[in-house]
Amino acid sequence: HVEYRVTGTAGGASLTYTNETGGTEQLRVKLPWSLPFDALSTRALYLAAQKQGRGGTIRSEILVDSVSYQHAESNASYGIASVHGPVP
Repeated sequence: HVEYRVTGTAGGASLTYTNETGGTEQLRVKLPWSLPFDALSTRALYLAAQKQGRGGTIRSEILVDSVSYQHAESNASYGIASVHGPVP
């Protein structure tokens, strides 16, 4: 079981991520945001979140079976926090 999670104080973010079927999706969201799904062990996981402004922070995280697997954070103006890896 996989969960993509994006949190922070930036307010909103533009996301690009690999979905449960291996396709790529893009969308704009308000924070916090999360997407739980079941992933095959042959899938590659990818999540990139870009801040929609200069202030605040953004944090991207992949959780596997409710345990943090990868995380990244940015506080740069319009910064991007991206995480990726194979399904363990």
